Amino acid sequence: MTSDSVSYREKGRAVFLAAMMVLSVFAMSAAFAGSAAAHDGVTYKDVDGDEVSVVFQGQDVIADKTEIDEDDTYELRSVNDYNDQNEVSDSSFEEELTADDEEVEIDTSDLDEGDYFILGPDVDRPVDQDDVFEVTIQDFDAEFDDDEVTDEGEDSVTELDVDSDRGTYSVNVSADGDLDEEELVDILVTLENVDSDGVEVDDGADPLDGEEIGDIRSDLLSDDIRDEVVTDGDDRLYIDDETATGPETGAELQDLVETDANPFNVLVYADGEDDADEKVAMSSISDTDADVSFYDIDDGDYTFELSVDDTEAEATADITVREEDADADFDQGVYEQHAGDIVEYEIELEDTDDAYIQIGDEDSGFVDILYVEDDDDSGSVEFAVNTRMLGADTDVENVYYSDDDEIESELYEGTDATFWDDDVGEDVITYEEYLEELNLIDEAGPDDGFDQIVRPLQPISYDVAADNNGNFIVDGGESELDDEIGFATMDLVRPGVDAVNTHVAPEDDADEDDSLEDIDDIATERMDVAEDDRLVVQAEASGIFGWMVAEDDNGFEAITDEDGFHPETIHELNDQTGEGVTIEIEADDITGQDPTSAAFDSADEEDIFVIVDNDAGEMYIVVDTSSSDAFDRDLDPDQDFTATIEYEADDDDRFEFHSNSPQGSADATGEPAFPYFGADEDETEVATQEFTVVEPDAEFDNLDADERVQVENVEDALIEGTTNVAPGSDADVRVTSDSEVEPSFTYTVDAEIAADGSFEGEIDDLSGNQEGDTGDATFRVGGSDTADADLVVVEAVDDDPELPADFDVDAAAPGEVEPGDDASLDVTVTNVGDETGTTSYEVTIDGETVDADDLELDGGDSVSESYDFDTADEAELDWEVTTDDDAASGTLTVAEEEDDDDVEEDDDVEEDDDAVDDTDDEEPADDDEQPGFGVAVAVVALLAAAMLALRRQN
Repeated sequence: MTSDSVSYREKGRAVFLAAMMVLSVFAMSAAFAGSAAAHDGVTYKDVDGDEVSVVFQGQDVIADKTEIDEDDTYELRSVNDYNDQNEVSDSSFEEELTADDEEVEIDTSDLDEGDYFILGPDVDRPVDQDDVFEVTIQDFDAEFDDDEVTDEGEDSVTELDVDSDRGTYSVNVSADGDLDEEELVDILVTLENVDSDGVEVDDGADPLDGEEIGDIRSDLLSDDIRDEVVTDGDDRLYIDDETATGPETGAELQDLVETDANPFNVLVYADGEDDADEKVAMSSISDTDADVSFYDIDDGDYTFELSVDDTEAEATADITVREEDADADFDQGVYEQHAGDIVEYEIELEDTDDAYIQIGDEDSGFVDILYVEDDDDSGSVEFAVNTRMLGADTDVENVYYSDDDEIESELYEGTDATFWDDDVGEDVITYEEYLEELNLIDEAGPDDGFDQIVRPLQPISYDVAADNNGNFIVDGGESELDDEIGFATMDLVRPGVDAVNTHVAPEDDADEDDSLEDIDDIATERMDVAEDDRLVVQAEASGIFGWMVAEDDNGFEAITDEDGFHPETIHELNDQTGEGVTIEIEADDITGQDPTSAAFDSADEEDIFVIVDNDAGEMYIVVDTSSSDAFDRDLDPDQDFTATIEYEADDDDRFEFHSNSPQGSADATGEPAFPYFGADEDETEVATQEFTVVEPDAEFDNLDADERVQVENVEDALIEGTTNVAPGSDADVRVTSDSEVEPSFTYTVDAEIAADGSFEGEIDDLSGNQEGDTGDATFRVGGSDTADADLVVVEAVDDDPELPADFDVDAAAPGEVEPGDDASLDVTVTNVGDETGTTSYEVTIDGETVDADDLELDGGDSVSESYDFDTADEAELDWEVTTDDDAASGTLTVAEEEDDDDVEEDDDVEEDDDAVDDTDDEEPADDDEQPGFGVAVAVVALLAAAMLALRRQN
């Protein structure tokens, strides 16, 4: 039946009662008035007697009213609808209930969500909406964060999330009989949820340290506590006495429930309760997300069953426990690196998120123990080791580094590692005693670990072994790891200096390109550096990066993040005399002053930037030659420089620390000695590279005979040339027509500079111009003019124009002879042009003209002559040879040889830089009445006439 209608029998009974009431209304008005006053609404309560309007499915509800007679029958009905007066207008029968002990108990276990009420004796109708109760279904869920855990180690811990839409409730927990109550307590009550201050069970108790978690668990399982944990008649959790005291901790029951180690408020049922040996209770919890530990739980698949004790809500959570198989997998089996530089490690961890690492052993003469932990949950740990500082008495930040993970050192700050004599479980010893037993130090006193080495770690192999539990054993003078889970080798090799090269890069701040990849992209190897460009000195040098890391403010990140070094770090390295390292960029000045040098001591990183490739053993020093602060004085045009890196060895002694500090020198005497070289001056290594800082310049290609740039009258006309400015520079070519040219033109086009210095640009459109139109072409860098030339528009570029005559002089003479020795001045004049031309020619020796004439030569022809010096007496004989286009000069010294055997003969001859080295084997003219080039010119003329005659005959 789905409406508020009743049966015909019920209708007849109602009609009869109504008639009786009408007939008796006057006689019994007072009595009926009294009966009406006795009718009232129904109140619904929970089993604790508290009035409720909403209950969760499964909770018992007690219907209460003023008078309920024993064995009265009532109907439980569900509401289908309400009318506008908030009265039940439509309902359905659910079940018949019988009053017991003057109350009606309603079991909601099988009821759906909805509103319910009872009808029966003395229940008012219609039923108001305020006189119903609502049944709702408790939303309840439980889930482990991980599907799988291990039986020990860090991976034995996961999180359990218990969640509901109900505020507070109690839960029974079991694992289908696969776990007993003790194992459930071990899983759910753990120190993983306790901070480092320990477990505080109440305000008056002392915190419990990590080993006393067992006492908390023992108390929860003790009869003193669990006897108070029972169920009531409705199978609900009930605690008899919250003040019961645990025998181990002395804490009261309620305090044991509220401790941080017991976030799920776990209690154990009394022995007499159903299934007490395979379940526990979570008492009055709300939503909870906390760690649980499966340490020492048997391998297997488990299904946790959680059910709310007073509702039908339940949930399951599955998890697999497997045997731990911790492993530390080094990303390299052998870490080869130059001694003194940085070694970077990455270790992938399995079934654990931490490990202990022993670096070295008794055979290598050094041991340190590291604790590493995966702090960013990446599954691996990454850290770096400074092999120059390791073992020296310095700050740990100079020795070890990790960006995302945790790293601790036994030598520098201590760890939680345990050291054992002979075997685990025998005698615990200190780290220093461990070293003493390994014969690495003489006496096991505080800080004596720094006595292991007298100089930085040398180029040999060092074992690097990972242990799972931090137990290190010394037995018979040999070290042993209790649970080794990984192994690698750190192979340090001899550092040194191999080569220095110079490169150029476009004008900018020195640190504008601050990564190795960027520098590699922009640098071009050259020995001529155009002023304002960046100079890049590349040195194949190793063994110094660890010292630089410890000195520079950027520390390890100068290498690991490529942050680079401040130039002052180079200055400090040079200033550390005992280290034996010199890094210089100096001009070859021929003055009495100190040479112009790179200002490592005062420049900023925008002036000089230093970055290193730790893996390749290379250093890059980038210098902004446009900065007045990059050098200690102004640069001169065409100034020659030398970049030098030197590692100096001492002839008698090797490097040693000063009192265990990182600083040292040759036998601690203060004399320079590179820390990784033997005691022999022949061990010294040096590398240099010469270069020249030149003025920026460019030359245009496709010049005609008048040295004008030829540009074709077409669209996208090419204009080309070469420059000494760094490839990649911001360069362009501007072409502008002369004022009388029509149509006029002005174009500024990009000019990309190639690695060989060539450049080209495309002029948009000169197709409207005529052959012979003229103008100017300017090569510009960064908006500044670098070179210019006249321009002429042509129909087609002449790739081989006739060049005008140009007479070069090549002259050679000895620099010094003794009186009476033969000496001569040998001269060759060459027309290096294409056209025939005439030049004046003059030779002077000791102020006298010995030859003067006009020479006419075809393009490419040359003539040679020799002039004898008068060496009868000691003298300084100056000589000079000139043409209209070129000149050469020098001095011959005529002097007796000195007795000193160390004086060397000076054969150098000063010559004009533009002289052409001609290898023409043409014989000099005979010495007759026509001096100099007269006969030679005549011979050339006769040969030319003969050739012409032969040509005509043909």
